[in-house]
Amino acid sequence: MKIKSIVFGLSMMMVTFSSLAVDGYKNVKFGTPLKTLQDAGWCSWKKYNDTNIKGMDSYTCSNFKFSGADTLAMAFFLNGKFQRLAISVNNGIDALSSSLVKKYGEPSSRFTQSEIESVQSNGGTISVKFDNDTVILAVSRDVKNNSELTQLIYSSVDYDTILKQVQIKNMENDL
Repeated sequence: MKIKSIVFGLSMMMVTFSSLAVDGYKNVKFGTPLKTLQDAGWCSWKKYNDTNIKGMDSYTCSNFKFSGADTLAMAFFLNGKFQRLAISVNNGIDALSSSLVKKYGEPSSRFTQSEIESVQSNGGTISVKFDNDTVILAVSRDVKNNSELTQLIYSSVDYDTILKQVQIKNMENDL
């Protein structure tokens, strides 16, 4: 079970490093337009039309290279600027956990034991966050389907604040 692997892997590592919050992924900085992401050549991005938030656009691709294999990735744009990248992780969770601790140091936020128990019983998501909560390893469990989804998420420091501003702006005429 991926959840147990992540818990075990992170609890065994006690290395501390200091780092600054990530400012993008590889050679693409947060805050850049879609063209910059497309020019990076990571994969074949296609507009994802299921975003119901005005001011948020998302793009998906199924040929994103991660750990030597193709996987699904999603890029999120707020007000036309790149703000978040989510990468589906298909295997190697223990190695990924170790690599994240090695690169970013101890987690800046982590789940509690009661959250683990709740997700295992009821479903939901637990996450371990690194580097001022800008690098997120999230495991979502669906108990009805008995399935798990693991994602590595790179997020701008301001993602939550900008998303909230977009949502507030969308409500202005409705209140």
